[in-house]
Amino acid sequence: MDPLDLRDKHVFLAGQFVALPRRRLKTFLKGIGAHVILCDQRWYPPQRQPRHPGRTRRIDLILLGTVTEGHRSFYPRAAHHDALYMEEQDFLHAYALEEHPQGRLERLRDLAHQDPLDDDTWYQLCCILEGCPSGPDLQLAVDYLQHRDLPNTRRLALPRWLERAANGHDEPRLLTARGVALQARDGLGFLRFAASKLAHLSHVDLAWDALDRLDLAATTSQSDLLPSITLRITPPQTPHYTHPWYLNRRLENLAALAAHPFWKQRIKLVEIADAAFQTQPHHDGNSLLKLLRSRWKSPIPLHLA
Repeated sequence: MDPLDLRDKHVFLAGQFVALPRRRLKTFLKGIGAHVILCDQRWYPPQRQPRHPGRTRRIDLILLGTVTEGHRSFYPRAAHHDALYMEEQDFLHAYALEEHPQGRLERLRDLAHQDPLDDDTWYQLCCILEGCPSGPDLQLAVDYLQHRDLPNTRRLALPRWLERAANGHDEPRLLTARGVALQARDGLGFLRFAASKLAHLSHVDLAWDALDRLDLAATTSQSDLLPSITLRITPPQTPHYTHPWYLNRRLENLAALAAHPFWKQRIKLVEIADAAFQTQPHHDGNSLLKLLRSRWKSPIPLHLA
């Protein structure tokens, strides 16, 4: 069974887990981008409606340990949301959590040799790295990926890795990454911090809706750490914000970012995913690119991918 992409997915832990302690399982799930829901958190069964419906959590995956009757009472609600179910042993096998260190390294090597290396394969590699306990096994895996000739455009750092580094923890997994993804909640200050942790930063993915609030003043002396990067505009996390005000705001902020004296020296290319523009009604990629070029006052090349 191939591992699921659990980024921004809600996972419900049901029952007791034998092969892997619940605490380590929770840490691993958060590390690969999932939101973990425990049985003692507020979660409404089907027969009881919440006072605030918007607070009801969506369940994408139910991870089954040794299940008790108390946990089974939650299942109808999850089934209503088309949740997937996975047994503990299937989960451990899919994410190489039960394998011997040598077997885990062999799986990592097999994935690293896939051609072409796509985003899903890189995410699987990140999951294997996340499952490696700190120590010689992790260092061996990091050293192998660090010296592999892999496409830089695919090697995004998991947000949890940067979060650990921000909290003062040593995070050797960052040595394998070549890029970061900025979301709506992040800012250019976060980019400055990421550049201080990634020695070979080559590209930055900026969510389309992250342009709603962009602080161009977030440049201090530490910003000199930033190398020459490719800026890629990716689809938004909140695609329902399609009012013309958001479109004009985002186009203005992107043009202002490219024309800023500091950033135009460090951004070598702006690449916009066509899927990012497709979220705007009554527009296609070419029409929005033409609209953006009319405001573009920067020597940085602009490309629609």
